[in-house]
Amino acid sequence: MGRNIFWGLVGVILSSIVVLFMFQSFFNTVYDGVDAFTGASFSSMSFIGFIEALMYTLLFTDMGYSMLVIWIVIGITLGLLARGSMNGFVTGFFVPIVAFVIYYIGLMVNGYFLFITIALDMKTLFSELIVPILSIGFLVGFGGLIGGHFRPVPDVEVSKEVLQRLEKLIPRKCPNCGAVIHSSALYCSECGTELPELIFSVKKN
Repeated sequence: MGRNIFWGLVGVILSSIVVLFMFQSFFNTVYDGVDAFTGASFSSMSFIGFIEALMYTLLFTDMGYSMLVIWIVIGITLGLLARGSMNGFVTGFFVPIVAFVIYYIGLMVNGYFLFITIALDMKTLFSELIVPILSIGFLVGFGGLIGGHFRPVPDVEVSKEVLQRLEKLIPRKCPNCGAVIHSSALYCSECGTELPELIFSVKKN
């Protein structure tokens, strides 16, 4: 989990750089405006307001189809870094969640809290807060799934000595008489039947 959060933070940093260089006009518009959820001016929050406006731009500003492609590319990049399809998807899904956590911490530092109130009812909460976060999460996660597929989790080499120790720890059942064997013996000590070979498949998480 911690590893996925770390790569999610990397994804937030990458996407922030993209916004600042490719969508600066969108960001400037957001920064010069107010937070739609709190009514607070981003520019009045000094440096924290800059971060707040950046996270808000990432999560809640429509920057067109080009940003959709960029989200997928960022997801692919994270999938290649995190390795493995599932790791890539989870890591990509964490990107908007990490961005929202940063955004919300900034609001709390400035004394603003988002609660389900008359101003922020369930419908608004779902359509304007949850849906954008989930949409971006699945989009980046899809990219991560692709990237992770092309760079799977590597196999871990296990020494012969370790395998022999594992064989002694894992009980086997004789297919003929049903006796339980707690060793790496090749034949059953009760009836002499040849025991099936233990096959280990170890992967790194």
